[in-house]
Amino acid sequence: MTRKILQVNFKLTGSRDDIVEARRIMSSGANEIAAVPGLCWKIWMLNSTEREAGGVYLFENGEFLNAYFDGPIISALKKLSGLSDFSFKSFDISEENSRITRAPIS
Repeated sequence: MTRKILQVNFKLTGSRDDIVEARRIMSSGANEIAAVPGLCWKIWMLNSTEREAGGVYLFENGEFLNAYFDGPIISALKKLSGLSDFSFKSFDISEENSRITRAPIS
């Protein structure tokens, strides 16, 4: 089966307190996310200047990605106050070219 990328992006739109709380909740969830079945890794993204955040995930296959996407972590993320404009995209990986450019996929 082909490994899959999940790209998640969202805006930090709430008050300063909402954003601080959202960041605290996301940080406290890192160990829970690390234990997700089929997850190889996650890169956390934050652009404070543009008030955007998100993550890039590598899953062993599409079934694991779909289970994560339909599961409680993404559901809870969508409900956090101070976050909006969610974007979720799934991608196949060009493993041959990614290896040439030293992507962390091995």
